[in-house]
Amino acid sequence: MIGVSSLVQITADIAMIIGGSYIFLQNYRYWSKYGGSPSVYWSVLGASGVLLGCWVIITRFLLPTFVTLDAHVTDLLSLSRRIMYAGVFLYFVGLGFWEYVWNK
Repeated sequence: MIGVSSLVQITADIAMIIGGSYIFLQNYRYWSKYGGSPSVYWSVLGASGVLLGCWVIITRFLLPTFVTLDAHVTDLLSLSRRIMYAGVFLYFVGLGFWEYVWNK
């Protein structure tokens, strides 16, 4: 049975996938039409959000149900999720600062 924290995690990951897809598609269309590096950076951020959301759903919920995982492998997957969360968050904050504070 799925607990409340798992349900919140799945909802947050689905929202991250939808938001990342929106950011990617919006900036990719602009970049393909007009060019420019800021759109590419935002497209990479959107793709990173989609990748992170999919990675969390796969490694936290789908993989353990289909494959028996060792405790060491589970710890490594958990560590990879934490590192990816930190990396995507820092990229988002850095890109937002560069776009809206540094360039204005």
